[in-house]
Amino acid sequence: FGLHPWYADQYDLKDMMTYLINCSVIGEIGMDSVWCNTDLDTQQRVFIAQLDIAQQIGCPVMLHTKGMEKEIGEIIANYTMPVIVHWYSSLEHLGLYLKRDCYFTVGPDVSKNEAVQQAVKSVPLDRLFVETDGTAAVEWATGKPASPKDLPEILLSSVSYISKIKGIDIDIVQKEIAKNFERLGLLPQQAI
Repeated sequence: FGLHPWYADQYDLKDMMTYLINCSVIGEIGMDSVWCNTDLDTQQRVFIAQLDIAQQIGCPVMLHTKGMEKEIGEIIANYTMPVIVHWYSSLEHLGLYLKRDCYFTVGPDVSKNEAVQQAVKSVPLDRLFVETDGTAAVEWATGKPASPKDLPEILLSSVSYISKIKGIDIDIVQKEIAKNFERLGLLPQQAI
């Protein structure tokens, strides 16, 4: 649960506090200079407020960084909570996030997006997750229709690409991704 930058000017965080302080991950939060019409000052104010909440309660955050990778990378350097970077596809500032020991999600465009493939090569396996971001995002990323029943297969396909890119057996990749959930307290140990 979190206030996405696209809606940062439409809601008041005070009205969301009950949800924010009781969720397992705050996100997606961040800033977006590419797909968002909300002014950057408002986005940054809301983003930092949510980072402060996450820091206070010790909750991981999921970041949306589109076009603001450098700025967000510099901001999160001041925080210690675990950070997951949503569908990261910018190589230019990847080092800021690796230095901060962030986790990264890999979307279904790993099959054709060279920047995502390069990020997968650079990010340690113990810092990777896979995601779809829903059927609309899958359709956007792959150019193919997708339904909810397709999502498990799409996730497995992303795991397979990670396996190939890293030259690691797919079973090891799956187990390590599950361990990443456990490391963040997002998956019961008995599920591994």
